[in-house]
Amino acid sequence: MRKILVITPIFFGDVGGAAVYYKLLAGLLTKICNASVGIISERSACRDYVQYYGIFPTWAGRDRRLIRDLFYYSLQNISYFGIFSVCYKEQPNIVLIHSSFFNHPGIFGIIFRLLKKLFPKTMFVADVRDRLLPQKKIGLLNRFDWVVSCSENVYAHLLSGGIKHNKVSVIPVLQEKIDVQSVRDKFDSLCKSYNLNGRQYIIYVGAVKEDKAVDILLEAYVDIVRPKFPDIDFVLVGLNKFRSQKAASMLEVDGVVYLGNLPREHSLALMCGADLCVNISPNEGMPRVSLEAIALNRPSLLPPNVPEFTDLCPEYVVPVLSAPAVARRICELLESPSVPDYPIANHYPEAILSKYDQVFKEVGSSSWP
Repeated sequence: MRKILVITPIFFGDVGGAAVYYKLLAGLLTKICNASVGIISERSACRDYVQYYGIFPTWAGRDRRLIRDLFYYSLQNISYFGIFSVCYKEQPNIVLIHSSFFNHPGIFGIIFRLLKKLFPKTMFVADVRDRLLPQKKIGLLNRFDWVVSCSENVYAHLLSGGIKHNKVSVIPVLQEKIDVQSVRDKFDSLCKSYNLNGRQYIIYVGAVKEDKAVDILLEAYVDIVRPKFPDIDFVLVGLNKFRSQKAASMLEVDGVVYLGNLPREHSLALMCGADLCVNISPNEGMPRVSLEAIALNRPSLLPPNVPEFTDLCPEYVVPVLSAPAVARRICELLESPSVPDYPIANHYPEAILSKYDQVFKEVGSSSWP
């Protein structure tokens, strides 16, 4: 059987692109491609995956505390040595590594070079899910046998940093087909629990922080949208990571409903009942939450800097990251709601798995026919 090992910093988070993506990918590779998939990620009490190796400390998604976070990050670097024993046990044909391990100072680069030497028959593939890898570090990915980019803007980011174009494949973010009626039924049973029964609302799902421009969303809603649409609330789902007290204080304003971090099935159900799903994060590769909104057939405000969106459905993309511009586009979509005409089928499993299969053949795995 083909053996694939996935190394990711997070796997069991309820919201977040990497956590959702790798669970979907691992399940599909196992069921459809007849592959044995092992996961190396954070420690977890979950035992749903027989070949799950939780060797990293669970620190992702915690509220920010400098001393504690530095301690856990140091511990995570030490835990990287556990990757060797897993590789010796699994003897994988392919190792798929999330590129975020290279984003910050640490020893992962050394660990990777040792892995390449100790497992010369194993093919290593870098999986780049965003544009957060510093330009000066992009060249490090040339040491991989192949690189996967999740979107066109990430691909351009890699090329600008010196990655060789002939070893990069663009594979869109995987989005499963959603049974909208089933999700709608779930919403009907959940809305009372979250005190949303009969209420109209805009929804944002994701990390609540300035880097995602959530402060601009809140400012646009509080100052402009709310006075014009007083019956429409603004629901936010995700971990509060605001650095600014001023931004955090807007979560307490009348009309703003902050629900904290929720299970993904709850987030999807609440999105299904929303009048508008919003995401204006300027640093996205291809945002999963926007794909989910489109798959749920919901009106959506989409982020800038994503070529697939600006080329195919520009009227739904926020043009400028300022509160007045964002509020103007929100008001337009509330007055004339419509769903972006985006080819979501390009992200469905049958399209994505064939691309991964092609990559695995390209890197030369002898057991990958």
